[in-house]
Amino acid sequence: MVLAALIALTVSLPWVSVAQDAPDEEVSPQQFNAIPFGTEADIPDTGGAMLQPLEIPNNLIVLPDGRVQVTVELAQPAAIEAYLNAGGKEAAGALSVGQAAQSAVLADQDRFLASLSGFGVHAQVITRTSFVANSVTMLVSPDQVEMLRALPGVARVYYDALVDRDQYRSVPFLNIPTVWNTMYPGGSSLGLGVVVAVIDSGIDHTHTAFGGSGVWPTNPAVRQAPPTDLNFGLGRKVVGGWDYVGDAYNAGNNAQSPDLPPSPIPVPDPNPLDCSINPADLVPTFGFAPVGVPSGHGTHVAGTVASYGVNADGSTYVGGYNSVPFGALKVGPGVAPYASLMSLRVFGCYGSTASSNVATAIDDAVSGRFGVQADVINMSLGSPFGYGRDDTVRFLYGSVIPNAIAAGTIVVASAGNNGDTHFITGAPASTPGAISVASMRHDVAEGGITLTNTTADGNYAARPAIEVPPTVVEGPYPIFYLGAEDGCQASDYSNISFPSGHVAMLNFGPCGSTTIYSEAALANPANRPVGLLVVSNTSSFQNLTCGPRGAA
Repeated sequence: MVLAALIALTVSLPWVSVAQDAPDEEVSPQQFNAIPFGTEADIPDTGGAMLQPLEIPNNLIVLPDGRVQVTVELAQPAAIEAYLNAGGKEAAGALSVGQAAQSAVLADQDRFLASLSGFGVHAQVITRTSFVANSVTMLVSPDQVEMLRALPGVARVYYDALVDRDQYRSVPFLNIPTVWNTMYPGGSSLGLGVVVAVIDSGIDHTHTAFGGSGVWPTNPAVRQAPPTDLNFGLGRKVVGGWDYVGDAYNAGNNAQSPDLPPSPIPVPDPNPLDCSINPADLVPTFGFAPVGVPSGHGTHVAGTVASYGVNADGSTYVGGYNSVPFGALKVGPGVAPYASLMSLRVFGCYGSTASSNVATAIDDAVSGRFGVQADVINMSLGSPFGYGRDDTVRFLYGSVIPNAIAAGTIVVASAGNNGDTHFITGAPASTPGAISVASMRHDVAEGGITLTNTTADGNYAARPAIEVPPTVVEGPYPIFYLGAEDGCQASDYSNISFPSGHVAMLNFGPCGSTTIYSEAALANPANRPVGLLVVSNTSSFQNLTCGPRGAA
């Protein structure tokens, strides 16, 4: 899931450091501080209090041997603080200062890790961050989690959570060519000069949509070696990247391919190539063709962002974007075809990843590890029921995302695919500062509410009323919609021959609830409703203030 329209706009904007919000005011270095986790003024800080071992939620990473994966955030500031104090994104030399500070952060982590055995903690290190957060992710016994919290130099401990790919849809109806041709001439609206980091299942940079050869290497040794493709490297379509996990990695969700057990220990390599969507190509990796079909999720997302387009014969489209022959193309161009991509692979061929892998990828996208900083980070992934405040299992996202934004990187994340209900937005999209994006269907137009043989079934206990005594209305009753009538006059019911014995559903009109109730009570008995179902899309709309009211 990608906010294609947002990217079409953001790739056209000049990049302005947060230090320049007040350009006429001299800003001292002391004003810049890395954003610590859980310090919002109006939110109580739990101090990183953890769940007890027996209360570990089942969406977290627990190995068959019982060890749990946790991320330890250390108290020493991350390198982002030195970077911002040196002037941030718009200051020459600031990135070098920040990268030098990473060495001190990593040395701090080394000292901490060396001390663990002396405290009786036995840990297997999985990954680290050092630029936007000072953290180490490790596997430990559940009974050692509280011990970690109490150690000197530890700021917080988080359980590592499962993260899944959020599904995607194309966006052919955004009218992006209008933006290309009329809004920002000269290539800026096509993404020229902008680097978008795609944190996902990798990018198939061999695909001709990105100027590749069109030949995906089936030899695992080639896919684990540094890429030699002509379109990969600084100054090229895919400026760089990293595979944080390896093909076989799966943090715990094997629903996509049940014949492959979870493999939660990452095996990183320098080649962030996405998996082939042909299971037969994966026989050299797994020893057989898995049942499930890899989605190519990261490649699709990257294509939506910055594909050149593919001709009908499979070759890369190079015909320009003033007049694109969409109907003649096998794959259309992305919303910003001249943008560069950074491929940060956090998923294996199948299954889930860990939130710590996502945090590490964010860290690398901002730190300049691959020779350039990302201008935009896209994450079409998440864990459902994200929480943007401070709770006992909050992710490290609360540190890495605000600090990435402070460094001048726009962070875009999927709201998730878990339906339309309360608190369903996933993490990291729920993190303050991230741009949370929901998908939409381009092929469905809702016609509003249609009521057919519908009843207001139930027993609605009355709430205190103002003008008449409370009563109880017992269903079932059928519902009849008043349509254009607003119920402000008793004649509204006879005008439409309202059927008696029905509940009236009506839009909340200008006359107020007292009049709506009184006029309904005065309606001709043959057209009088037995109850009112009042609807409004006004944010301040509350329950009716007179008449019998249901408690539902």
